[in-house]
Amino acid sequence: MALSAEGKRVFMRLCVIALGIPTALLAFCAVLRFSPWAVERTEATAGTLNLAAGCLAAGGLSAWAFFSLYLYRRLWKLFPYIGDREKGWSYAEGVFGLTGVGTSMSSVLGLFYYLFSGDFGRAALLFAISYALAALEAGRFPSRIDDVEDALADKQAEK
Repeated sequence: MALSAEGKRVFMRLCVIALGIPTALLAFCAVLRFSPWAVERTEATAGTLNLAAGCLAAGGLSAWAFFSLYLYRRLWKLFPYIGDREKGWSYAEGVFGLTGVGTSMSSVLGLFYYLFSGDFGRAALLFAISYALAALEAGRFPSRIDDVEDALADKQAEK
C-alpha cells in the first residue's frame, strides 16, 4: 500500500526526530572533540570504560523499547476514541514522534558519556545505536502506518 500524503508527513516527522536529534548531538560532540575545548580523557581503565559504555547502550536500548513497544501500544489503545480524521493524523505524528525520541536516547547517553569520559570512540558507538534504531523504525513504519490508515478508513466508513 502506498503512503498517503498524511502518512508521508508522519514519516517525515519520525525521520526528522529520529535522525535529527542524534545528528545534532553528534555534531556537538565532534565540535567539542576537535576544538580547543576538547574534553580531557579520563584516567579510567579500558575495562571500566567498556562497562560504562555497555551499560549506557543497554539503557538506550531499554529507553527505545519503552517508547517503541510499551508506550506505542498504550497510546494506540486510545486511538479508537479520536473523533475526526485530522486529529487522528495529528495523534499519529505525536506517537511516531515519541518513537523517534526513543530511538534517540542512545545518542543522548552517548553525549553524556563523552562529556564525562572524553572517549569519543565509544561515544560514537552509542550514536551508531541511535542510527541503527532509526533505520529499524523506518523499516517498521510502513506496516504500522497501514494499521493507522485502516483504522482511519474504518472510522470514516462508520460515519
